[in-house]
Amino acid sequence: HTIIQAEFEKESGYDAEVTAQTIRTTNMWMATVQSLYNGVQMCDEKPDDFDEPNFVNPIDMAAAFWIGTQEEESAVGGGSLYAWAKDIGSKFTGQDVNAQIVQRLKSLQINLQNCFVAPEEETYDIAANMRADADSITRLMTVPLVQSLLWHSTTLGDVNKRNFVVLYGLTALPPIIVCDDNAFSDLYDDYVVNVRNDATP
Repeated sequence: HTIIQAEFEKESGYDAEVTAQTIRTTNMWMATVQSLYNGVQMCDEKPDDFDEPNFVNPIDMAAAFWIGTQEEESAVGGGSLYAWAKDIGSKFTGQDVNAQIVQRLKSLQINLQNCFVAPEEETYDIAANMRADADSITRLMTVPLVQSLLWHSTTLGDVNKRNFVVLYGLTALPPIIVCDDNAFSDLYDDYVVNVRNDATP
């Protein structure tokens, strides 16, 4: 509470642009994950209205949250998670998570459509494949979260911005625990516990 209140009172190295990005991306991040697993659940339950014009496909929603309104998947402009991940990923070396996420989103879309028309005895295996894709996408989605934390913690050099790093860490790190307990513990110690201790008079 103290860190958050200090942040809004601009006493902790407040950076309006980075704070706005944090709020936007973490909320869209969680909405994307929720939509992915709603799609898996939908395969299990097979809704009656899936062929209605106003039916909302949760996998399409997840894709919209990630890619945004860009007509091209490769677009880097705007406020989509795709653009955010591409921008922060350009500051590091390694695999392009966007390409892998889009590939698995397409797989989920195909599997969900197949699930709607498949015999009931086949839906269990389709749902299991969808859950594996959803798990993979969630793991891949944590990569830009960590990259963003690392980047901002090294570029916000002002000692008065330590609390901001703690706040960002508290926001960005919890989803990682689902994928890797050890990675979460190490990053939490480095970017929350140690930074707090360093800031203690």
